[in-house]
Parts: sequence; structure tokens; C-alpha cells
Amino acid sequence: MKSLVVFFSETGNTQKVAEEIAKQTEAEIEQLREFGGFPAAKLFKILFRGKHG
Repeated sequence: MKSLVVFFSETGNTQKVAEEIAKQTEAEIEQLREFGGFPAAKLFKILFRGKHG
């Protein structure tokens, strides 16, 4: 079974962790940049920080 590591990273820290996980598990890796045409950065701010702008 193939695995996929999907990540979002504003500063690059999560990307480094995701890359290591993908390497250790021999998984493919994909960065989340937008979700349904909505920029991922703004989506994450709304969902996790409660900001609307």
C-alpha cells in the first residue's frame, strides 16, 4: 500500500518534519497550497486561529 504525506507549512518547520516522515516511510509527499480554490494559508488561519482576514 502506498502512503502520502500531505502538509501545510508557513515557516518551513512542518515541511522539514513531513519530508523526514516521507523519507522514513517511503511515502510520496505533497504540500497543501490551496483547498477548493481557497489559499491554504488563509484557510488554516480561519480554522485554527479564528482570524477572518
